[in-house]
Amino acid sequence: MKTTDRKKAKLTEKDLRGQPLWRIDILVLSLLLATSIILSLFLLNNPWCSQPRTKPDFPPGKEFVMFNLKQFLQGGGGYAKTTWGYMIFLSMSAWFYLTGKWFFTKLLNFRSIINRNAELEISKLEFIACSWFLGSWIFSMVFFGLGIFGLYKKSMVYLMTGAGTVILMRGVFNWIKAKTWQDPSFKFRFEPITLGIAALSILVLGWSILCVYPVIYWDTLMINLSLPNYYVSEGRFTPNPFHVYSYFSQNAELLSVWTLLAGSREAAYLIVWGFFAMLLIFIYGWLQRTASKFAAFCALSLFVLSDHGSWLGTSIKNDLQAGVFLILQWWALTISFNKIINNDWDKVNWLFLAGIFCGIALGFKLTAAPSALVTFIGVVLFLTANLSAGFKNTATSRFRLILIYSGGIFFSWGPWLIRSFIITGNPIYPFLGKLFGAKLLYPWLTHPLVKYRLYDLGLAGVNEYIRNMTQINPLGHFGQSKIWWGPSALLCASGIVCIFKPFKTELRWVIGCVLGSWIFSLLFAIKPMTHSGPIIFILCVGFGFVVHSCLQWKSKNLIKLLLCFVVTIDFLRYWSNTEHKQLMISSLAMAVSGALPWQLAFSMPTDPPEYASVDEMDWMHYLVNKYSLKEDKVLFVGSFRPLGIHRKHYFGLSLNKQ
Repeated sequence: MKTTDRKKAKLTEKDLRGQPLWRIDILVLSLLLATSIILSLFLLNNPWCSQPRTKPDFPPGKEFVMFNLKQFLQGGGGYAKTTWGYMIFLSMSAWFYLTGKWFFTKLLNFRSIINRNAELEISKLEFIACSWFLGSWIFSMVFFGLGIFGLYKKSMVYLMTGAGTVILMRGVFNWIKAKTWQDPSFKFRFEPITLGIAALSILVLGWSILCVYPVIYWDTLMINLSLPNYYVSEGRFTPNPFHVYSYFSQNAELLSVWTLLAGSREAAYLIVWGFFAMLLIFIYGWLQRTASKFAAFCALSLFVLSDHGSWLGTSIKNDLQAGVFLILQWWALTISFNKIINNDWDKVNWLFLAGIFCGIALGFKLTAAPSALVTFIGVVLFLTANLSAGFKNTATSRFRLILIYSGGIFFSWGPWLIRSFIITGNPIYPFLGKLFGAKLLYPWLTHPLVKYRLYDLGLAGVNEYIRNMTQINPLGHFGQSKIWWGPSALLCASGIVCIFKPFKTELRWVIGCVLGSWIFSLLFAIKPMTHSGPIIFILCVGFGFVVHSCLQWKSKNLIKLLLCFVVTIDFLRYWSNTEHKQLMISSLAMAVSGALPWQLAFSMPTDPPEYASVDEMDWMHYLVNKYSLKEDKVLFVGSFRPLGIHRKHYFGLSLNKQ
């Protein structure tokens, strides 16, 4: 038997590739060495390392703590607000999982979740995360319907929160009653990977405390909190004539309506953190099932420690949610493509689910449209190239599968298209108005030119984007923003290798769609958060597959050693950032002392003091809309303090004093 044949025979069912045409591990080894050198130089020469650890802005003084404890006993103060925020979040999560689990099992014909796990064909972590994600979409559409009929009532939300708390307590009680933790076959092992996952979990869990203060970010104050506040004030889901975003799809903002009706801004931030945490659980479950624990740990570590990951996990924005559902779409397509090739009976179910995930992504933010368009073209091309085997009438079968995928998109995105068409005459208002023969309802609902897109910047923009993604020498308008990946992006970019033949057919097709989505999205904006889905899929998921593939070679021990070194030094780079330490220490001190969660936003010396706080935003909104005529109602959306109250136009670029 030849040497190559013997190597093939040793590959397990978890392997994602056959014998490669060229040595992938040589490329990865080169990138590992380069990344190690860059990270080391970056760490040694960076001024962050010479800065001392800063003291917390809210030290837990005895008198301060006692005062807040008394306030807590009376149902007020920082302790009460933070506790209530976590309670709302956990109650919502219970509802998400329960309804999502029901929908997931019905759609894919999973007959029994508990007794017949082998039927799932996915890991338990994937199932839990997907159920939570699907449930979040279901309840965003529930509040879509309630808002249309003007049924935003606090009493209804309190009832839902109470019921969710009961569901959560019942689930915890049943888990304890089952005594799964007393299973004699279970043995906890203090393995390096297990300890590493535990360390990452503690870090991400600490971010949930960071999430309970308003991040000073323009879109947060102008859109993601102001719109839900407006709907709560009006008692219904209605467009605002002076705010073009109120005509867009807003799944994320409708979830915030729930939290604001319950009187908790903190829960609105925790929901964003929940999406990030569930995404990590999902990716780990996927890579653990198809690759290995080590590959999953390395991929997740470099993602969590990147500035891009920490920004997404601690900023109340809808870019993360749109990216999450794009990733879920590509995950479902990977499974669906495999089933189409093998002509499995449930290929249609998975393809329809992929369409649903695509529509949900569009429902969270229209920046997912470029990725959705490229993926749709990729699905058509895949069916054209791979459907001939196992089908008698390929043309009919191909058209039927395309209709099923399109039906899934319309099933989840359709309500937003219908709403926009009824209000404006254009299903995707205010875009492509000429195509649908619809005009702008108001002259200020315009779409200004975006200055930071490759269409305008050309090759200079490509150079700026690549340099900023690795943060070797940040430049340009967004160079200093904490939205980029970091030096480890150089290594993680090896995930693009999955497009080549050594990997399975379905994975290569999906990676091709993702790469095309990434490039096409750059034509519209070079800001990474607008295309987080492709970035995370390639630099995290794809990188995990490549790592697992490389560990099949003789040099696997060297690769493991270098990967551990890169993860360690990347953690030191992350923790050496004074801003990261100061935010974490200050937030933990606030949690201990009971300080009001949003005070931290204005305690940092680097924060611009001219921004209006969330409290000021609520108060101004109340004053303006309470004591003005109905036709004069406006939306105050966190402008700069010196400008007073303004009507905000699209992107806040046009201001008229009132």
